[in-house]
Amino acid sequence: MARSPKIGLALRGGAARGMAHIGVLKALEEESIPIDMISGTSAGAVAGACYAKEMKAAILEELMLGLDWRKLAGLIDLNLILLWKGFVQGQKAKSFLSSIIGNARFEDLEIPLSVVATDVQSMEEIVLSEGSVVEAVRASISMPMIFTPVKWRGRFLIDGGAVNPMPVNVVRNMGAEIVIAVNTVGIAQHKRRRQSAKEVKNKPASYPENTRL
Repeated sequence: MARSPKIGLALRGGAARGMAHIGVLKALEEESIPIDMISGTSAGAVAGACYAKEMKAAILEELMLGLDWRKLAGLIDLNLILLWKGFVQGQKAKSFLSSIIGNARFEDLEIPLSVVATDVQSMEEIVLSEGSVVEAVRASISMPMIFTPVKWRGRFLIDGGAVNPMPVNVVRNMGAEIVIAVNTVGIAQHKRRRQSAKEVKNKPASYPENTRL
């Protein structure tokens, strides 16, 4: 019997538009299309992590529809003066993610997952696929000028959308032979995000050594 090709799912970021991933996942389930691996950036990392853990779009939909979006807005640090000094908001974001993803580690997931983040100083793509899922997703959603960067192995990480908003190459490197890529944003928004990333890169950065995820 011929071996079925490995199918990978690449989920793009897009803030609240990331909820559109739920409809795609539901459609794939209805058509009995198996997903062998997932890569995600920003909001795509959130959706990908939830699905990789439970393998059910209905559970992800229930979680997202049950969110108190007013509380979510409270996670955003609007005091930009403290952006490079205060990391309290990062802890709040981490707690919030724990409430929907749990304390899973990558090796515990039902589906292999890779999460994309960006090194804020070198603007290098960083692919996270081991350790705490919440910590990786927290890094991937750290949009410049909104959430504070995340310290990881001596690096400071921001939103993966700054360098790789559609992580097709990542899921291919995981072994996917067929890739289903889900795009949730338009070209204009992509350009704005890249411009925001350039502004962050050009800003002198000074981080405290005791910063933690």
